[in-house]
Amino acid sequence: MARYRPLAHTTVSVSALRKNPIRYIQDHPVAVTSRGEVRAYLLSPLAFEALVGQLESNRTVGAFRPSAARLREIAARGAELVLCSENEEK
Repeated sequence: MARYRPLAHTTVSVSALRKNPIRYIQDHPVAVTSRGEVRAYLLSPLAFEALVGQLESNRTVGAFRPSAARLREIAARGAELVLCSENEEK
């Protein structure tokens, strides 16, 4: 597993977490490490619900983004309309 900087202000080792888990349940993410590498993140219910809410709101926005195939259809229809309007002007 590649080493990288934890994406949390607080880190705790797995062994310390086992000894007193409730101590590390906070309103912000806690990086859980093993042998100096981040293995997991611990989230409070509040932080988890905020994260899920953010993901759900992003999914709703993305649902209205047309696919590549749909964009090609739209472009083809636009080209047809341009040709039709040019023919009508002649």
